[in-house]
Amino acid sequence: MFDFEEGFALLTNNGIDFEGRFYSCSIALEKQWFSLKSESICKEVTVYYAPDCLNCIYIINPNSELICCNLLHTPEVLPEEYLNQYYARFQQLKDYRAQIYAAKKGNRKWL
Repeated sequence: MFDFEEGFALLTNNGIDFEGRFYSCSIALEKQWFSLKSESICKEVTVYYAPDCLNCIYIINPNSELICCNLLHTPEVLPEEYLNQYYARFQQLKDYRAQIYAAKKGNRKWL
């Protein structure tokens, strides 16, 4: 069984920065923590970790459940411009899918 220690990590555009390593998890992606333009995120988060196994760290969600954040194996840090382009493209795709769905639901025919 692991003996967890408590620490603090910073939220950055590149992931959850804990001791120079970057981590991510489903809740961080869902809530767009890495898009620091969001007002609803905090800049620092408490993490729990096992010092002998830093492949994952844990955060506590609002339901008091531990969420595993996995180590990102990216050798380079992504520039902010790239991430902004990624989020913009992702939003375009969501808008496009919403238009397709609305067209199918309204039985419109494309010309």
